[in-house]
Amino acid sequence: MNMIIKYVYDKSIRNVIGDPIFMDKFKQEWVRVDKGKLIGVIVALSADKIGWSKCDGRDHFSKRIGKDIAVDRAIKANMGILPKRLKKDFEWVKEKASKRSW
Repeated sequence: MNMIIKYVYDKSIRNVIGDPIFMDKFKQEWVRVDKGKLIGVIVALSADKIGWSKCDGRDHFSKRIGKDIAVDRAIKANMGILPKRLKKDFEWVKEKASKRSW
């Protein structure tokens, strides 16, 4: 199945990856951080069939289950109320889907 998949991360929850990196010129300490906690997925099956899935804050997000829910919503065209945290990524997927030749 041909689709666009965009995973959404909560960037307010990040972990440090590896040791700090020091810059000599400014004496500043730089660290690498991960993408954040995975909270949702947005799927586009065509330009007009886009679905989403977001986990509750207490749950652990499963990519497989989230993708299945998003695909189901896209097929049924039952979007429901889009959460605010997914709006920016939803618009990105919508723009990419409209430019793509399906």
